[in-house]
Amino acid sequence: MKQLQVITRWMLMLMLMTGFNLSAQTIRMAQDKPTGTSLRDELNLLINQNTEAAKAKLTAKTDSLSGSKKEADLMLARAVFKTMEDSDKLQAMDKRILKQFPKGQLARDNAYEVQIGRHLETLSAKEIDARFRTWLKKYPKAQYPIEQQGQYDFVRMILIKQLVKLKAIDLLETYLQEMQDPNWRTMSYFYAAEGAVDAKDNARADTYLAEALRLSTAAKNADDAKLRNGFAAMLYPQIADLYAKNNMQLGKPELAVEMLKPILEDSHYKQFQGAALSQSLAKAYQQLNKPFQGFLVMDRYLNQNNLDSTSLQLVEDLYNASNQEKAGFDSYLQFLQHKKQQELMAHLSSKMIEKPMPDFSLMDMDGNKVNLADYKGKILVIDFWATWCVPCIKSFPGMQASIEKYKAQSDVAFLFVNVWEKGADFKKRAQDFINQNQYDFKLVFDEASANNTLLVDKLNVKSIPTKLFVDGQGVIRYMASGSETGKEAVLNEVSGIIELIRSSNTN
Repeated sequence: MKQLQVITRWMLMLMLMTGFNLSAQTIRMAQDKPTGTSLRDELNLLINQNTEAAKAKLTAKTDSLSGSKKEADLMLARAVFKTMEDSDKLQAMDKRILKQFPKGQLARDNAYEVQIGRHLETLSAKEIDARFRTWLKKYPKAQYPIEQQGQYDFVRMILIKQLVKLKAIDLLETYLQEMQDPNWRTMSYFYAAEGAVDAKDNARADTYLAEALRLSTAAKNADDAKLRNGFAAMLYPQIADLYAKNNMQLGKPELAVEMLKPILEDSHYKQFQGAALSQSLAKAYQQLNKPFQGFLVMDRYLNQNNLDSTSLQLVEDLYNASNQEKAGFDSYLQFLQHKKQQELMAHLSSKMIEKPMPDFSLMDMDGNKVNLADYKGKILVIDFWATWCVPCIKSFPGMQASIEKYKAQSDVAFLFVNVWEKGADFKKRAQDFINQNQYDFKLVFDEASANNTLLVDKLNVKSIPTKLFVDGQGVIRYMASGSETGKEAVLNEVSGIIELIRSSNTN
C-alpha cells in the first residue's frame, strides 16, 4: 500500500566499501554482525556500540592496523580516526601514509582534490581534461589493486557531470567512451541524457538513453548478484522515465506508453519511482488525446499509493478533460480519500502490539534527564533519528505538522531521540539542525555509559527512522522502522495510530 524509506547503517557504508577518499567519508556501523563479517564491518560495529568495552577493543584494533606496513591497513585505521573526528591521530596517520606511500591511494586521492576536485566548478572543459590527464599519468590505474581500479570511472563520472553543465559535447563523448565499469558507465550515460533533454537536444539524448537502457537492462539480468543489485540496475526506472519524457518532447508519446505501461503493470503500480512513472504515462496518453486513459492510469496509481498533491492535480485535470460534469471530481476525490483512510486504519490496526516499554533516562541538550515516568498517562511518540538519515529528515515536516495538530492536547507528547552520531560536537549539530529548521522538537540523546544501556539496544532497533508509540500505561502499542516522507502521509499515519490507541483505551 505504501513505500517506506529506511536507512540501515549498512547503506551508509557504500562509499567506505569502495575505499574511495575523493570526498569526506565516514564509517557507519552495522548493528548486527553478519556471517563472514570483515574487519571493516567489525570496526563499524565497535564504533557505534559506544561503550567503554567497545572503545577499548576499537583502540586495540586500530593500534594493530597502525602497526602494519600495508597502506590498505593504514587507510582503514585512518577511516576510523576520521569517523571519530580524532584530528591529531588523523593528521599523524596522513603524514605517515604519504611518507611511506608517495604514490599510493591517499596521495592519489589528495592529488585529485588539490588539482581538480576543489576547483571543478571554476575550471573550463579543457582545463578539466588537461588536469585529469596529468593526474592519470602520474597515478596510472594499473598500479593499484583491482578493487581500487573502478574508482577511476567514478572520477570520470564526476567529471562527466561537470562537462554536461559546460555543454562540452566532444569531451563528454570521449569520457563516455572511456568508461568501463558498468555501474558508473550507466550513471554517466544517464547524466549525459539528462543534460541533453534539458538542452532540448533530443536526438542526442535518445542516443545516450538507448545506451543507458541497454546497460541497465543487462545489469538487471546479469548472473552476477552484485551487478543485479548495483546502481546500473537500480537506475532503470529513472532511465525509463527520462526516455518517456524525451520521446514526448520528440512528439512520440506512443513510445513513452510502450516503455512505461509494462513497468507499472508488472509492479501493480507499486513500482519504485511509481509517482513519476505514472505521471509520465498519464501525460503521454494526454498527448495522444486520450485523457480518459491517462485518468485511469492515475486512478490506479492513487488507489495503490499515497495521495500526493502533484498526482491529485494531474488526475483532476485528466478527469475534467474526460468529463463535461466537472463538479463530479469532488465526489470522486471524497470517495478516494475515504477509501484510503479506511485502508490506512485497517493496516495500522493490524500492526498494533502490546509490549512493555523499557525504562529509560536520556539527557537533553541542557543536561536534564528525561525519563519514561515523565510521560505517565500520555501517549508518547518516540522518533529515533540522526542528522545523516535522509528519510528521517524528509519525514520531519510531517512530524512537525503532527506536533502542531496535538499541541493543545495534553495527553499526547513527542520525543525525538538522536542516535548513532559521532564527533565531539554531535549534540550541537543535532540541536542546530532542529533550530535552523524551526522544528518544535523535544530533543534527547541516546548515549551509553557504565550504568546505562543504549535505548536502541534495549528495543533492538536495527535501522532508522524507527518510530514507536507508547500508551499512558507504559506499553508499546506500535513500532515500525521506515517512514512515510510526504507531509500529509506522515501526519495521517501518526494521527491514525494515536487515535487507535485512544480508542483502545476507552474500550
